This record gives sequence, C-alpha cells and structure tokens, in this order.
Amino acid sequence: MNFDSDYARNMATQLAQYDVQAPLARLDRNEAKYRGELDAINKLDSALRTFRNAVRDVKGVGTTSMLVNKATMSQEGVASATVGARAVPGAYQFVVEQLASHHQVALTGLNAEDLGSSGSLTLDVNGEAFSVDLAAAADSDGMVSLASLAAAINSAADNSGVNATLVRNGEEVSLVLSGENSGAANQINLSSSNADLQTAIDGMRELTAAQDARVRLGGAGGLELSSASNTFENMIDGVSLTFSRVHAAG
Repeated sequence: MNFDSDYARNMATQLAQYDVQAPLARLDRNEAKYRGELDAINKLDSALRTFRNAVRDVKGVGTTSMLVNKATMSQEGVASATVGARAVPGAYQFVVEQLASHHQVALTGLNAEDLGSSGSLTLDVNGEAFSVDLAAAADSDGMVSLASLAAAINSAADNSGVNATLVRNGEEVSLVLSGENSGAANQINLSSSNADLQTAIDGMRELTAAQDARVRLGGAGGLELSSASNTFENMIDGVSLTFSRVHAAG
C-alpha cells in the first residue's frame, strides 16, 4: 500500500482552513462593524465639540461671539455707535451740546528781520513743555525765518504734540500751530525770551479753542458727560458712541 504524504498534508490543510473560514469571516464582519461604529463616534465627538464652541461664543465667552447687537439712531448724522456683545438692550436720549476740538492759534506779523536768532520759544501742552532754540533753528544767513522755525518745532525730539505750518494770505505769512490731540487739556501755551516773538504771542489769534466734547444723557437737563475726543468709549456698558454734530438750541 502506497501512502502519499503530500496528499495527506494538503487534505489536512484544506480541512483546517475550512474549519476556520467561518470564524474568520465572522471576525472580519465584526471588525468592519466596530470600525464603522468608531468612525460614527468620532464624527459625533467632532460635532459635539463644534456645538460646544458655538454655545460658548453665543454666551459671549472668548474673543469671538456669534451674538450680534445693533444700534439705530433716530437722527442721521449726529452719532454712530459700536456695540459689543456685553451691551444690554435699551433706549437712550442724547443732546450734543459741544464737540471736542484741537487747539489752533496763528502768529502774525513776523519776519526774519524781527526774529533775528536770539532767544528761544517754549511750547507747553498738557503740562509737557519743550523749547526751540532760535539760534539752532537759524538759516545759513544766521536769521530765523518762519519756515525754519516751523521746521524746528515739528522736528523737536521732545515735541509734546504741536504741529506747525505756514499759511499765506497774499504777502502776509502766518505761523499756525495746531494741537495733535483734541480736548481742553491739550491747549497750546506759548512763551518766548525773544521780544518780537513774545509780542506776536501776546497778540496771537485763536483760530479754534481747545475743548472737550459735552453730551447730556436723558435730554437737555440730563446727566452731563464729557470726553477729550468725540468718541465716548463704553459710555454705556458694551457701547461706544462717536458724535459728529451739535444739536441746535432747543
């Protein structure tokens, strides 16, 4: 009797594979099922995270909010508003009595012959003073022109908020000084050790007064509010208002 070992081995292998095919197939099906469930859970987790972030934003938590507030005005051109998420709904009445302005003055009747090159000009804004040495500001001919004086003021390293420019009216040239910042505290005060320049300072013309914005909340007899600029930051919680026009009397 002949015994074929290869045949026996092949048959045994086939029988063994046949016995495990069903469990393997079942395991494959279960794996696919579990992978599908895991994928669904991951998608649900992502959706819940997105929803949680959206809810947080609606509540005003963090830097970005989905909650949008809006302000409307009964009169156009008087004011504009920036409204944040912290603002509470309400109606408010304002009377704009005065807008903030930058101080501006003009020195007239000056020329290089009058100024010479001696002395200094001191400018003070809101308690911060700086000086311009006329000799250092002189042109190549040793005289201080209005143009060189304006340039020296503008380029002063410790300039505390004054811009100088020349305004011409025919043959007359005026030195106009303007404050960089609005508000009553930013008035420009001048003094000079140069006699002719001090005379011009004594007779200078005020073109625009330095003043704060003044608004009344609640009507003409309401609460007075003031600001160095025309923008009142957080005048009402979450609301900033910028006024651009004064109400007429009455």
